[in-house]
Amino acid sequence: MERAVNVISSVANGLTPKDRLDGVILQLGDWHAAVKLLSMIYSRFFSGKSDVDSCTMFSDRTLINRWNVTGDTHLSYRANRDFESRVIVAAMKVLGFKNQSSLPSNLQLLQKSQKLKCLDELAAKVVDQFVFLKSSAVNDIVDSVLTEQEKDDVLQQQK
Repeated sequence: MERAVNVISSVANGLTPKDRLDGVILQLGDWHAAVKLLSMIYSRFFSGKSDVDSCTMFSDRTLINRWNVTGDTHLSYRANRDFESRVIVAAMKVLGFKNQSSLPSNLQLLQKSQKLKCLDELAAKVVDQFVFLKSSAVNDIVDSVLTEQEKDDVLQQQK
């Protein structure tokens, strides 16, 4: 993964999208690498000391009663990974995306600075929806995200 990131960085100033390796999406295919990355995220952003601070990972875990999410990703990998996916599901719900193809079609044609501006605008919508609403509205959103997750869990169990 590190080597691939370095290769892409080294050709970032290429003249064509092919020269810049645009469109290459890196994914962790190795379970051990995924656990290591998740461990790093949880070591930095998941702390029992932040239970009283709203919108932190630990307080969100308490708010939605996900007691199987722990700071040790080796023992609770699936629960921790699923907990992280809630952020993505919530953002998709706020932005009205059904799937990845719901993204603006001209996104690939935009320059890097325009893509960053688009990302900032989308992130602002998500933050406005979750951070600045009254708590009852936030609870409704969390409940709807939980419902989506529970539906997904049921479908996975039926397979």
